[in-house]
Amino acid sequence: MSSHTVHHDRVQALRQRMQAHQVQACIVPSADPHFSEYLPGHWQGRAWLSGFTGSAGTLVVCADHAGVWTDGRYFEQAERELASSGIKLMKLRVPHTAEHIEWLLQHLQPGSTVAVAADSLSLASRQRLKRQLADHGLQLRTDLDLPAEIWDDRPALPAAPVFLHDMSYAGSSRGEKISRIRAVMQQHGASHHLVSSLDDIAWITNLRGSDVECNPVFLAHLLISDQGQSVLCTDMSRVAPEIAAELQREGIALADYAAIHDYLAALPADAVLMLSAAHTACSVAAAIPTTVRQIHESLPSTLFKALKSTHELDHIRETMRQDGAALVRGAKQLLDRLAEEIGRA
Repeated sequence: MSSHTVHHDRVQALRQRMQAHQVQACIVPSADPHFSEYLPGHWQGRAWLSGFTGSAGTLVVCADHAGVWTDGRYFEQAERELASSGIKLMKLRVPHTAEHIEWLLQHLQPGSTVAVAADSLSLASRQRLKRQLADHGLQLRTDLDLPAEIWDDRPALPAAPVFLHDMSYAGSSRGEKISRIRAVMQQHGASHHLVSSLDDIAWITNLRGSDVECNPVFLAHLLISDQGQSVLCTDMSRVAPEIAAELQREGIALADYAAIHDYLAALPADAVLMLSAAHTACSVAAAIPTTVRQIHESLPSTLFKALKSTHELDHIRETMRQDGAALVRGAKQLLDRLAEEIGRA
């Protein structure tokens, strides 16, 4: 069976699940619960369903139409990978725009239901999408993960070891970084702060991983308390005992990745939780008790890590020097080989 036939059959199986749940359209974004640019295989549902493997794109499946919206970087690749699959390439006019939403608003009948898995949709995106759909008489469901219902060979969550980021590069200790974040929490009157952005978690904790190819991050959620112990939720089996002990000494407990739901559900009724609506998945936020007041703010760590110290700037300059030298060596090798080929001609 060809790969195109496989993807055609997968879309047909998804349509059967849509019909069973009375869903007229299913959106499959390129997203995980951390809204990373590059995804672990566990959340590459769009690629698994459609066969299009580019890093950016959105699959929309309806009863009589299936299309992948992507930008000009991927047009040739998408045409090749989608050929004969029954899935149409929908060329984005402007990158990073949600033109698939405009298409749905034009083609769905009032009363139709659109489904998006809650772990691939942020709070901010849900609010915006729900409003857009409601204005046209359409409903949004985030309680269904339809691709997961047919994805029998779905990859497991990555479990590569977590390792320390040396202080000679980090510049500041995790205790210093958390103290700065707590100062911002205090300004907003927050008792707790939820961080799901992987690069922010890596920066705050001075830890690194390899859960995503070419990205030194690891899957985790971090819940910071204004006082007392914070908790890092990740796969505990890949954290060495000496690292776990170091975190414990600095007031950070370890828990399993999925335990973030339990910790959020256990927040006291008078808690005030600061989070970024653009970086918090609906599936995670669903565990927050309704009694907990939410404050939606940008992640303070994102600003802090953008403000480089002299120490960090020195390392960046050295990295650029080494990178520039490598590019020059590579260019010279190409020119030398080209000259050899010309000489043989």
